[in-house]
Amino acid sequence: MPEYIGGDDDETGAEYVGDGDDVLGAVNRGRAIQARRPAPAIRGGAPQKLRTFVGLGVTTWLATEADQRDLIIEPQRDFQPTGMVVDSVSSDGLVLVLVDEVLIGDTPQSPTVEQSAPASMFAHDSWGAAMLDFQNCTPGQKITLRLSPSAAPAAAQTATASAGMFGRALRGR
Repeated sequence: MPEYIGGDDDETGAEYVGDGDDVLGAVNRGRAIQARRPAPAIRGGAPQKLRTFVGLGVTTWLATEADQRDLIIEPQRDFQPTGMVVDSVSSDGLVLVLVDEVLIGDTPQSPTVEQSAPASMFAHDSWGAAMLDFQNCTPGQKITLRLSPSAAPAAAQTATASAGMFGRALRGR
């Protein structure tokens, strides 16, 4: 059975000394087997960064509608978006969906908001859709994706867009 050779407190390097396989985690130092007491468990620790996603929502323009639509979410933990996917379809194939603006809080995430970008730039198979640098979104801050159709859908036609983001979220321990 191992024998405890201790110090006065947790910092002095108290040891267990034994003679063989009966000491878990033992290190052979000459003739005796010696093992340190396990280090105390660290509580809390650094938060983990998790690769994750958020859905931004879905919107549909019916015949003769051509207004801007905002898809808004409010993440409940720190979120660093690194990519965005916008999927769109129109029933007649003639209406393009445009990305007018991406905001985190009140801050535009594009260097300019003078012109809209085609949603196809953010298609799932687009080269750059998953390689964007957005600012960090803190809890309580809103992420807004502002979309519009290139033209109002014709009678009995629709255009639909859905969007989401990839990124890193912090999870505390």
